[in-house]
Amino acid sequence: MKTLELEFDEKDERLARIGAALGFYDASELEAARLAAGQLAALGLRHRSLLSILGERGLLSPRAERIVRDHYRAKYPERIGDFEVYERIGQGGMGTVHRARHVRLDRIVALKLLASKFKAMPSFVERFLREAHAVGRLNHPNIVTGYDAGQDRGVYYVAMEYVAGESLRESIRRRGRLTEPEVVDVGIQIARALGHAARHGIVHRDVKPHNILITGEGAAKLCDLGLVKSGKKTELTSPGMGLGTVDYAAPEQLADAAACDVRSDLYSLGATLFQALTGRVPHPGLESASAAQAKRTAPVPDPADLVPDVSPALRQALRKCLDPDPERRPRNASAFEAELQAVLGEKTTPGPVRRTIADRAKRLRLRRRRTGNWAQ
Repeated sequence: MKTLELEFDEKDERLARIGAALGFYDASELEAARLAAGQLAALGLRHRSLLSILGERGLLSPRAERIVRDHYRAKYPERIGDFEVYERIGQGGMGTVHRARHVRLDRIVALKLLASKFKAMPSFVERFLREAHAVGRLNHPNIVTGYDAGQDRGVYYVAMEYVAGESLRESIRRRGRLTEPEVVDVGIQIARALGHAARHGIVHRDVKPHNILITGEGAAKLCDLGLVKSGKKTELTSPGMGLGTVDYAAPEQLADAAACDVRSDLYSLGATLFQALTGRVPHPGLESASAAQAKRTAPVPDPADLVPDVSPALRQALRKCLDPDPERRPRNASAFEAELQAVLGEKTTPGPVRRTIADRAKRLRLRRRRTGNWAQ
């Protein structure tokens, strides 16, 4: 197996051949790209990859190039630290997430890699590694497990539990919205995760559908703790500086992220469940600069306006979470969980709901395995 020092020209040729094998272009078009690359090299110009030349000629879209690179990683895994890195399974503002294998333990993990443009910025490196430190302090079935973190040849990485399934965001996009029992089920599980984190002095500060994963067994797991507030003296923000995702963050967090607590996370969870139930965020179209004030002055969103048959108990629970005043929200995660349990009318999570979510996640996983496209 080659390492990251794989000869560029050899890797370039392999990538180009994979693209042809996948049918994105034919042999004559690939040969024309080779000739163009050779002519550029003969003129002493900057080396251009075959994929970039094919892309400029309209033969390879950005999405097609991602598929090609995923197939390449599956066939020729790169080595970072103790991990073989395979296809990309996610991407965020700070980097990419890949399926990988811990070589010595023979364990499949999700390996998050910090984008190269951030590695020279200490604040971004600190934020990236902070997630590993936070996850390492937590042990809960509804929070992804952290395994390792480090740096290899300038590449910063965090190794976490690999969750085969889909994010809540993917489920909402695919289905439009979830049923009420499914929304309550996910809400109870993530409330438990937030409660566990709060008991360890951790506030997530970025709860949203993107950061909730559904396993093949229907368990919901909270991930991406890169913006956590851990109660330590080190902080990513200065007083008066906001942080978080506008559509889901509480108004007090958008105004001053250093001052938020678990009730801010409950607001974000309420916004997440509101979208899962209705298919729309509570306050659509907000601008970052004015979002905090807009959320403070706007009426509390009512899910019944979009889903008239929502139960009164769930309607009340979501509206309470989305109150702009933290003092009127549930006092902690356990209190919100109790309100969701009241919606069910029982103290246990219903098995059929878990199976419904699990079945859908399993079908998605099988489709990805069949098509080879884990980036979908």
